[in-house]
Amino acid sequence: MIAKTHLILILLFCNAWAFGQTIRGRVLDSIQSPISYATIAVLNSSDSSLIKGTISDEKGNFTIQLNNKGFYLLKITALGFNTKCCEPLQLDSVIDLSPIVRSSGGIDINEV
Repeated sequence: MIAKTHLILILLFCNAWAFGQTIRGRVLDSIQSPISYATIAVLNSSDSSLIKGTISDEKGNFTIQLNNKGFYLLKITALGFNTKCCEPLQLDSVIDLSPIVRSSGGIDINEV
């Protein structure tokens, strides 16, 4: 029974260690209002391939869990706002980003 308990604890510890890389942040507009449902993509810094993605919640908050340490890029897109690509991040544990402020990116449509 004790060996079984130790095995379970070891597996839980390994699981927590493997998924310990976290990026957290908040997406805001230029007047500091949250941008709901913005798309946040984590890209490989060497070739810009997509690693993982998520969307922000109603308050603009997001959290992404990654399996591997390394260098990553963040790409934030939201309807009606300019796309933002962040500088490469070195991820080795938990990163709490300062609020990511997006500016409006309206497109003028001419009459047909």
